[in-house]
Amino acid sequence: MHGQFQERLRFEPYPFEPATSVFDVPAGSKNPRRLVKAWGHSVSKGPVWELLEDRAWFKEAHQNDIEEIGPFPRVLRPCVYQGLAWENMWEAMEFDPQRTSTWIPQSVPCAFGHFGEQTEINLAPLHSVNIYDFIPDTLAVVFNTGAPVGSVDWCPLSPDFQASNSFKQFLAVAILPSADYQIPVGLKVQRPHAGQLQIWSLEKSNITGLPVIACDMVLELDCGPALDLKWCPLPSHGQDVLGLVAGTFQDGSLSIFPVPAPDSYADAPTAPTIRMVRPAVRIEIEETACLCFDWANSEVIAVGCTNGYIAIFDVREAILGKGEEGLIPLQYIFVHQSAIRNLTWILDPPTSNEGTPRLAEDPCLIISVGFNGVLNLTDLREQSPHTLQRIRDVPSSLQFSYFAEGVLVADSDYSVKCMDLTLGGIGKSRYLLDTSGPIMSIGCSALHAHLAAGSADGSCHTRNLLKTTKRGLAAPISQKIFQLDYSRTSRQYRMLENFLPQDSSEKFSAIAAKRAKTAKGSKAQDIKVPPDTSVLSSAWSPEVSVTCVRWNDSSGFACAPWLASSTNSGLCRVDWLKGRFNGSRIPYGSVEAIRADDSTEILSDDSG
Repeated sequence: MHGQFQERLRFEPYPFEPATSVFDVPAGSKNPRRLVKAWGHSVSKGPVWELLEDRAWFKEAHQNDIEEIGPFPRVLRPCVYQGLAWENMWEAMEFDPQRTSTWIPQSVPCAFGHFGEQTEINLAPLHSVNIYDFIPDTLAVVFNTGAPVGSVDWCPLSPDFQASNSFKQFLAVAILPSADYQIPVGLKVQRPHAGQLQIWSLEKSNITGLPVIACDMVLELDCGPALDLKWCPLPSHGQDVLGLVAGTFQDGSLSIFPVPAPDSYADAPTAPTIRMVRPAVRIEIEETACLCFDWANSEVIAVGCTNGYIAIFDVREAILGKGEEGLIPLQYIFVHQSAIRNLTWILDPPTSNEGTPRLAEDPCLIISVGFNGVLNLTDLREQSPHTLQRIRDVPSSLQFSYFAEGVLVADSDYSVKCMDLTLGGIGKSRYLLDTSGPIMSIGCSALHAHLAAGSADGSCHTRNLLKTTKRGLAAPISQKIFQLDYSRTSRQYRMLENFLPQDSSEKFSAIAAKRAKTAKGSKAQDIKVPPDTSVLSSAWSPEVSVTCVRWNDSSGFACAPWLASSTNSGLCRVDWLKGRFNGSRIPYGSVEAIRADDSTEILSDDSG
């Protein structure tokens, strides 16, 4: 992390409660190997709270008007776009789910609970169920959106906003027309074309004290279904707006919408329907369509286009102008010979000629992958791509990880691998996690070293990025959070959980042995091939696919264990995944010893 002091937790966080934090020397700043080894002792499904630290970097945190503690800014994620009046941007309508042909709400019959003791529930649209009612040691909720879900994302919230709203969290959910919906690469629909987003709120029940989730509002759009969906990475809430959410849509545009504050419609008997009259910003490129995008910060966006170009836009002035269209890209670079499937910023500041980080400037490196399987690194200062690897498939997900110091990529053999971006190992990769189906989504956090992966076979997995994979040491372990199954005969679902940890090296050992056995030479023929039992079937119903997984890393340390996942069935799930050390023993005896810091706390603060 850039700076001298690092914020961390003093006590264990709990859902919907304030967290007490302190500032001290960043973990691993004096002895980097201690941090890696300490994270290697995290053996549970989620992160350990003792090692949580915010490694995100945004240039907005390094402005002159930001209060600082020594040389380190106190506010790592400042609020942006404050004081704007969003007038005539939306209008409330009567709730009518049959108004659009893209969303016909469906009830989902699903069984929950322990294997062999499950209870079937017919979950109605816009309703939820608490997993605690079936498995008391599981803190999770499942809700039905009524239609397939393509993407979910957590709304960034400031500590003050959370404290004034009982630490409620918000999710944006992008609805798809059908479970077998395919991305219309290069195909634009004419506006108006119906699309829909849903805003769900997660809060603490006043009766049971357990988490409950409810649909606060349904947003109707005229630009078609969302192909990708992401909130502005910094808190952008105001008096009448919850935040700014951006997406690429089927009309070929990238649009940014201000989401109304749910409190304005708190008296509505059902989830109100809000028709978005126009976006705050609409980006369209005449000769191509916007397919994917990523925020660098609250001002700069990189857009992947269907003609293989990457367009860089500065949207700040357009947002302040509330409705400017026809934006001209800052840069328009030809990167791929096919449509760009996904891209991500390498969120590290550029450096001066002397090697000093320029913290107040925009990042300049982008990793992208095309439909031809080529993984490219693009330096905006050179405006030319560099090929890192060719993959024998179309990777559906791509994420930059602060903790792994690399990019996480979905590989062709149902696995997730990490592409190293350090100076001495750029281009090298290592396998992290494998599933029984194609990887549909990868999620990582700026607060901890655990990744999440959603698969087409209906499973959701987590894995410690910093768990060692060296030969002779303990094998990497992955945790299966849940498994969604579908019966074609009874047309019913079941959600299984409480799986034993899985050894991620078993599948790769079997693959390596099979390749060696087919090699030429008498010695290779004598190699014994271990049985590969990881693949159960190759025929999955499209309804069970886990389309998106997202850690909540934008609303403080107390929200870091929250993991949201969505499926093609319309069922979405939110889990509280608390971590623990192996043997419940903190490595090196204490958190201060891990940081190799002889001093005690420098400053304490209560924040959400």
